[in-house]
Amino acid sequence: MFVAVLDSAHTYRAELGTEIAWLYGVARKTISAERRRSSC
Repeated sequence: MFVAVLDSAHTYRAELGTEIAWLYGVARKTISAERRRSSC
């Protein structure tokens, strides 16, 4: 998860929301991608 945050740090835009909301979005996308990979 930490690597995903570092890799996507350039996508954070303060005017679109809080840091916490952005972190939850990164976590959601990371978990979703992992579930897709393991279901194949």
